[in-house]
Amino acid sequence: MNEKGKAARYRDPAIDVLRCLALTCIVIAHVDTTSKLLFQLRNFDVPLMVFLSAVCFHPSAAYGAYVLKRLKRLVLPAWLFLMVYFPLMRVLAGWQPPASEVFMYFSLLTNQYLWIVRVFFLMAVLAPLLSWAVGRSGRWFWCAFVVGLALNEWLALLSRDYCYQVVVMTLSYALVFAYGVHVSRLRGAAAVSFWAALWVLIYAVFAIWLYVHTGEYRPTQAFKYPPRLYYLSYALGVVSVLWLCRSWLARLVVSLRIAPLVCYVGSHTFWIYLWHVLVLSLMHGRANATVRFFVIYVVAIVLSYVQTRLVTLLCDRYVKSPSLRRDILTVLVG
Repeated sequence: MNEKGKAARYRDPAIDVLRCLALTCIVIAHVDTTSKLLFQLRNFDVPLMVFLSAVCFHPSAAYGAYVLKRLKRLVLPAWLFLMVYFPLMRVLAGWQPPASEVFMYFSLLTNQYLWIVRVFFLMAVLAPLLSWAVGRSGRWFWCAFVVGLALNEWLALLSRDYCYQVVVMTLSYALVFAYGVHVSRLRGAAAVSFWAALWVLIYAVFAIWLYVHTGEYRPTQAFKYPPRLYYLSYALGVVSVLWLCRSWLARLVVSLRIAPLVCYVGSHTFWIYLWHVLVLSLMHGRANATVRFFVIYVVAIVLSYVQTRLVTLLCDRYVKSPSLRRDILTVLVG
């Protein structure tokens, strides 16, 4: 295999560790933990996922082929999952949503769990343009980025209409993606450390200002839909620190002897996320948050693992076409 091929196949374990951390934080959010501190601490999860998509982005195909591949990896799995999810929810939980709600799920316009899929797919569609724009901006990147943040803040205040918020949310996460592309091109830790400190400072200023005016600490979650500067400053501050510590985190995972599990989760986050939605829906209101977290997470990982092994086994045995095998594994394994 040539050097380019080796690079294409190499997975940085530190990236998988961070993906696993992001997914874990998402599951924590969804189990309705009563700990306000824990709920705040984990409130960087989706930006971390988008950031990691950016640092891993390397355009290597024509745009049409690239978008089709992302469609197979993100949208088709979500649709297949929903074809299982709704019948199972009807049989096991007696839940039959109206056709309008089913449409919102399949169109990815829902404000429920699959809104994340919409964000990931739109970021994938915009990734080549954002990567090109960051490269062209050069030393003017931060000027353009600040203008983007100001525009995002202004647009977020104009309307509470959900469809409007979907558009603003796309801009918000496009800024996170652009930041990730820029950080991936920085040389040395000093620049990233500077911006990490700046994000934390902006977050602290907002938190203090809101405390003075309201008399209480305002969680960044209240500024997440769509993401505003208070939410983004906290998230990007934590994301930047985690990026600086990624090698140490990878070594920690190895020393704890959980690297195989963490790397499996980090490399199969999408289907684990989808299965966790089903288990979460079936466990709604049952047990306490800690029990729900472990049951949902473990069952989702097991379902993903069984699916991966079964699909791979069937493909190896019955699918002779390399291209068809690749497409099946892309959709059903990731």
